[in-house]
Amino acid sequence: MLQDLCVANISYTLKLNGFPCIDAASVTSLDFFSQGLAMRPMPGLTNNTFGSSVTGANEPLTYVGFLTTANKLISQSFKKGDVFAFPKRLVHFQKNNGHVHASVIAAINSRLPGTQSLGATLFGSTTPVPDNILSQAFKTSPGTVKHIKSMFQPKK
Repeated sequence: MLQDLCVANISYTLKLNGFPCIDAASVTSLDFFSQGLAMRPMPGLTNNTFGSSVTGANEPLTYVGFLTTANKLISQSFKKGDVFAFPKRLVHFQKNNGHVHASVIAAINSRLPGTQSLGATLFGSTTPVPDNILSQAFKTSPGTVKHIKSMFQPKK
């Protein structure tokens, strides 16, 4: 069976090669969310190699989420110090719903990580995806596809 994510079932007693996964249908956003870094006030922990501390973050309200291959939305709103983990290779998003700039720290387990914007990739590719394929995939008219493509064309 193909799995696009695995949340460990730590209550399971039999352990072969780690923990078994919980049923993907019962996964919620809380399985990917932690408030472990959201201590108020945050102590000045400087017992790292460089003795450094990062402070002065804004108080954002950010909304994040991802979609499973079963088209289930897993999403969460969070504040300064909260953590959300995205499974690899799934479509995900982040949106700052606050009124000030927000900063995030992203950690990707690759030497040469890459990102891809779906809109620009599908509608603005240098070798265009045929309109009829996009109109079928998005269940819309070829005219709508042409309009969307026009918004992703390079500025001249």
